[in-house]
Amino acid sequence: MKRKQWPRIDPKILEMLEDMYPKHEYSADITREAWAYRGGQREVISKLRGVLKSQVSGETLEPLYKRKGDSNG
Repeated sequence: MKRKQWPRIDPKILEMLEDMYPKHEYSADITREAWAYRGGQREVISKLRGVLKSQVSGETLEPLYKRKGDSNG
């Protein structure tokens, strides 16, 4: 089965998601459900950040940025 390739990730989207879904500071008032829900949001942000890092470093089939002197992409 061919592995699907991620679309290019815009760093500005990650910045917006970080602003919209910041990490929770500990508080006794926050329920377990709220922690779990926020954890899921943060997991998506973390995954996208990893994909962006791979794209920028050229580890994907089509790097996001072509670095000077590179022959990849």
